[in-house]
Amino acid sequence: MFLRNQVKHPYAMNNTLKLRNIQYFIVITGLSFSDA
Repeated sequence: MFLRNQVKHPYAMNNTLKLRNIQYFIVITGLSFSDA
């Protein structure tokens, strides 16, 4: 269980970072579209 949690944690962190980057990308593209 401990080893499984150790492997799972960085993967979950990576997924949250990807989701955050996608959210920033959507916000930035939305702002650029609204400006144009």
